[in-house]
Amino acid sequence: MKKHKLAKTLTLLFATSVLLIGCGKKDVEPSKESQSKEQTISEETNPTEANTEPSSQADAMKLSLPPSRQEPGETLDYGIPEEGVLRSMVLADADGNLYYIDVNTGTFFTAPIPEDLTDADGNSLSPDAIKAGSVVDIYGNGMMLESYPGQYPGVSKMVLIKEGTAQDAAPYQHLVDEITMPADPSEPPFMNAEYQTDLASVTVLLTRGNYNWKYIDEAGQPQNVIADGSHILAWPELNDITIDESIPNGLELNLISSRKPQSITVTRFPLDLWKKDASPESENTQEGEVSGEPVAVQEGQNGYTMTAEAGYVYLVEAQWEEGRVEFGFCTK
Repeated sequence: MKKHKLAKTLTLLFATSVLLIGCGKKDVEPSKESQSKEQTISEETNPTEANTEPSSQADAMKLSLPPSRQEPGETLDYGIPEEGVLRSMVLADADGNLYYIDVNTGTFFTAPIPEDLTDADGNSLSPDAIKAGSVVDIYGNGMMLESYPGQYPGVSKMVLIKEGTAQDAAPYQHLVDEITMPADPSEPPFMNAEYQTDLASVTVLLTRGNYNWKYIDEAGQPQNVIADGSHILAWPELNDITIDESIPNGLELNLISSRKPQSITVTRFPLDLWKKDASPESENTQEGEVSGEPVAVQEGQNGYTMTAEAGYVYLVEAQWEEGRVEFGFCTK
């Protein structure tokens, strides 16, 4: 089974990115950071039966479908699948990793190939049968993560409706090319917090704050980019994670970065202190004036693991050879 990629860089969260409401805001210009969130997609896959207008979050994940390869005067119609099923064309990158685009709504997403993989007659297929240009029906729990591309982890069944070639997928290939392009060396890494619920795997993009980042430009000259702002308790916006009260010992989070850092430290502060006064001039929020509580972090093969409890602001400080970056989130 081929492994699927996530988006490599925040700069790809262009018009399709979704700004989600954090634990609170002040009257300042919103941050450009965003976070991933679960979304029910059953109405999105069958718009003819939807009784309400699509949400702005759902719209943000949809793309205008480019013109498909067809003869003049020919109308290309893949048909409308049954409710809750995504009829999608398969796309692939240069490494063979697969992506999908819903041919009826334009939703661009990743998904695993499930064990229940068949052709239209119910005959079992191997994962190698799913190739660029193929059209498949994807069955699942209806929960899409609002990253870019979207992530559909709860796939239970996939049916090959139509075989195709890379030429059939060509009108959509630019979507894959955009997210697999080399990362901008001047752009500091991003970081996600990943955790499990009863329904799905959830990915939350952490808010990025202060950083000091060195890189080599196209001319081979060393450059240094510094964003030196306020203490985290003065950040105007923080992406949030809701922790179920039924979890007695806190929620285990995996901190996954676009580039694994050399080290990570985590400090937490009471949430009510951040809400009390988030102005940069506040004596309560001057760096060095507020003593945070250190949080234990365990290093793993792919990232770092920590436990979060409700009611805190968490400051994550990550160190790379190129520099240091601060990330933050709050819990409720």
